[in-house]
Amino acid sequence: MSENIADQGGLTAGIEANKNEHGDMQELFKNYARIWASKESPEIIKTIAAFDVHAPGPERVNVQVQCQPEFYKAFNVQEGDGMWLDPDKRVVIW
Repeated sequence: MSENIADQGGLTAGIEANKNEHGDMQELFKNYARIWASKESPEIIKTIAAFDVHAPGPERVNVQVQCQPEFYKAFNVQEGDGMWLDPDKRVVIW
C-alpha cells in the first residue's frame, strides 16, 4: 500500500511538472506505462506477488493513472470505458 501511495505521489508530481512545461499529457502517460511494461506468465506474477511488497507492473500503472483526472482528459476516457474508475473511488494524495 505505501508503495502505491509513493507511486501515486510521484505520478502526480510528474503530471504537475508536465503541465508547467506544457508537455503532451498522452506522452507522459504512455511513457509512464512503458517504464512498468513487462511480459510475465500468470505463474510468475503469483510468485512475485507472494514475496514482493510491490504491486505488479500493470497494477502500478493502471491503478495510479485511473486516479488522475488528467488521464481521463488526455484519452477522453468516459464512464463505461474499461479504464473508467468512479470518481468516489479515486485516491487523491495531494
